Amino acid sequence: MLPQLLSNIRASESYGCEQPSLPFALASELMIDFSVQRLNTYDCTMNDLEEMMGQHEYNDRPRGNPLELDFVGTTRRINHVTKRLAVDVCMLESMLLALERIEEWKRELEKQRRNDNELSPAYSAPEETYKGSSIVDEKIAYLKDTCHLQLSGAKFQEKRISALIQVVRLSSHYIWCTLTSDLGLPIHGAKGRTSQH
Repeated sequence: MLPQLLSNIRASESYGCEQPSLPFALASELMIDFSVQRLNTYDCTMNDLEEMMGQHEYNDRPRGNPLELDFVGTTRRINHVTKRLAVDVCMLESMLLALERIEEWKRELEKQRRNDNELSPAYSAPEETYKGSSIVDEKIAYLKDTCHLQLSGAKFQEKRISALIQVVRLSSHYIWCTLTSDLGLPIHGAKGRTSQH
């Protein structure tokens, strides 16, 4: 991460932005980009699971049978995505807070600069130190929009996860009932005994 951050800072210097808040915005961008990549991976995993369970209406995609699932492997994959998705939601929400603090710090620096110029124009900070204020503003606005967009996408993934969990639950229950019936056991009585333990 650090080499990439240094590379991004050097690139920003090439177009004349020397804002002291820029490195923090660039560090935030890297963290957000990592979450975006992981969320894209989760989306691919969910697509695979939907195909395995036959839970889609697209004719050009495979459509499996939920009764032929590897229930252990499937629930493991769903649980993994659920946990990792929660981590990235926390990360994106944290980055929104961090970006708010960066904006506040940037405003305070600019306010201090104006005060310094009024009190002692001869010793004020060099003008080039504060170049590119609009660049940082646009960067922060873009990153905040990205966070909100990815959080909306995460909510969509959570709904997909809930739907697939329901499919696994119903499929396993159907298989259990079928096996119980084939063995000649009373289904309701067996469920009742199970619930007592």
